[in-house]
Amino acid sequence: MAVVLNATPGASTANAYATLAQANTYHEAHVSGATWASATDDQKNRAIAQATRELDAYLVWDGAATSLTQSLAWPRLGLYDPDTGAAVDSATIPDRLVSATAEQARLLLGGDRAAELDQQAQGLKALTAGSVSLTFKDDATARQVVASSAYQFVSYWCRVKQAALGGPVPLIRV
Repeated sequence: MAVVLNATPGASTANAYATLAQANTYHEAHVSGATWASATDDQKNRAIAQATRELDAYLVWDGAATSLTQSLAWPRLGLYDPDTGAAVDSATIPDRLVSATAEQARLLLGGDRAAELDQQAQGLKALTAGSVSLTFKDDATARQVVASSAYQFVSYWCRVKQAALGGPVPLIRV
């Protein structure tokens, strides 16, 4: 069954932060755009839907949802554009989130990022050769499913969930 995207901001049936047309436009000017262009529309739609799920599952968004009935975390209230300082329109999906979704979707077409990062987390603990040093095991960033190239677009509005490490723990002083 083909995946049908619904990128309507605030909709109770929304399943995407980007439309296929928006993702295609993003990738037209991307150095790795050939990976995207070689996929079918259904593969692209599946990748966009999965990227959206991963952004919501692995990131904790600042602000507040605009509605109790919206199916996705966005649109949101109380956020500001990091470039202009203007309030983010609470009735739309910002361009930065569209770009993050398209970037994550393209990377998903190349393979399962969660499986790839799990392998890294189970791999090296440390390796040092001269000035080069690698550490994978028990490294929180190695377990991050959302790619840093996607996260950079939205890092102003969220933080990475640390569920793989047991989640955030509140500090209580007595």
